[in-house]
Amino acid sequence: MKRLDLLENQPASKQKEVRTNPNSTNKTNATPPSFASVLSATNNVRPTNPLPKKPTMTAQTPTTTEQNRFKKYSIVIRTKFGATKPFAGKTTQESYNKVNKALMEVNAKHDNNPIRIRAIIKYPLGDVRFFTRTRAEAKWLLDNRATWTHVADPVFVTSPTSYPVIVHSCPTFLDFEDEICKTAFLQQNDIPKESVLQIRWLGHPKEEEKSHGSIVIQLTDKTTAQQLLRGGLIFDGTFMQTMPYTPGPTKCFNCLKTGHQAHMCKDNPTCIKCGEKHLPQTCNDTSYIPSIKRCVRCINTNKQMNGTADKYEEKYQHSCLSQQCPIRQREIQLMVANTQSHGE
Repeated sequence: MKRLDLLENQPASKQKEVRTNPNSTNKTNATPPSFASVLSATNNVRPTNPLPKKPTMTAQTPTTTEQNRFKKYSIVIRTKFGATKPFAGKTTQESYNKVNKALMEVNAKHDNNPIRIRAIIKYPLGDVRFFTRTRAEAKWLLDNRATWTHVADPVFVTSPTSYPVIVHSCPTFLDFEDEICKTAFLQQNDIPKESVLQIRWLGHPKEEEKSHGSIVIQLTDKTTAQQLLRGGLIFDGTFMQTMPYTPGPTKCFNCLKTGHQAHMCKDNPTCIKCGEKHLPQTCNDTSYIPSIKRCVRCINTNKQMNGTADKYEEKYQHSCLSQQCPIRQREIQLMVANTQSHGE
């Protein structure tokens, strides 16, 4: 009673302050917060220590240092310019599994031990590097690439390792496109027919009406190539001297220049059909005839110098990739001069 009397005798302002004191135990008149307000306040509060985001794992090309560690146990198989890239749309793990499955199917072995790859790297231009356990296994993959690459991926078609031999003083009346003539030539020299990839003339001795010329024989068997280099060839009583064939300067089928290959080219493409800046696969030039040679590099050069050029002139009737092209001859001379200057 005494406490109530004291409270009644206090001023009205004090009484209001006491009733509204948040620390008071009397909360019957307080309005409880709504669920929406509590939820909104909770969502707006940011955690002081947010959880770190989980890193995204993506396959990246290893650095040069990382690749060099196992380089001696690896090989690189190049993809031909303009060809479909192997293992397109496949992850590194899927490509790895496909290659090992293909090696298992072809029964790839070295010293009776099955050959399997340890890793694979796919480069942007389509080239592929394969890592093995030993150098001998890497060499087996390279030498026998034509037996397993297309099994791993149908578009990954490669040619077998060849050993070119040049044969001089070969009569030009021989027609190696004729199977009877070709078979007789091979039988007289004990050359297995299955080991011959190609026989072609070096240059155009028949068109130039020469009685003899040189041919290049591409062989898949190293032993056969060595035998031809040591002993030469004989056909119908005529002895023909042989020597290793050294290809000329590299040609780029992208920009048509000399000194590098297409997979290393950084220039824009030049169409071998019309000379415009696009790939020949997309060319719509209806005047192009494959049997008629036409050097688009010489034509484009004269257009830049004189403003016009007649593509049917005789001076343009050669391939831009042949030794007859004056532009290519100048490029080769410049390469030789640079090589000699560096040698000095």
